[in-house]
Amino acid sequence: EIDGAPLVRGVAATCAAAEAGPVSVVLGASAAPVASALGDLRVTLVTNDDWNDGIASSIRAAVRWAETTAAGALAIVLGDQPLLGVPHVTALRDAWLAGAELVGSRFAGVLGAPAVFDRSRWSELAQLDGDQGAGRLLRTEDVVAVDWAGGAVDVDTEEDVAGLAARGITDVRLTSRS
Repeated sequence: EIDGAPLVRGVAATCAAAEAGPVSVVLGASAAPVASALGDLRVTLVTNDDWNDGIASSIRAAVRWAETTAAGALAIVLGDQPLLGVPHVTALRDAWLAGAELVGSRFAGVLGAPAVFDRSRWSELAQLDGDQGAGRLLRTEDVVAVDWAGGAVDVDTEEDVAGLAARGITDVRLTSRS
């Protein structure tokens, strides 16, 4: 929790506030508490019953959901990045609108999520397998990078919480390791 609200709720609310298109949240191992944390947010809940097969199964679930929409692109956003803000989500969208088929966030010397994948690239996402994310798809020459130092900050451990405190974010509590 950050400022008394579940981190995943804050990330989903940021995506919704960016008004870049419909927002879904893929639910896996902790589906019930995550759904509860999202409460009344205007997001679509997508259940991934194959969550134990690794992160690629969640990406495939997101692609299946996106294929049911009129969306021209799919943004993959992680639920544990507390510094995500509307300006970065908008910058990613704008890079896609300018013609980029792949847009990744550049931080700490890597390209990663949040990232935007044009509909023409969804078949590549759907072929991911095991516990691999979409990072290898972002290591191509045709990716457009959007700088975002905040991407290097995620919250998985008590040490990560301490790191947030060092950044001046003090009302943080690790409540789940999902």
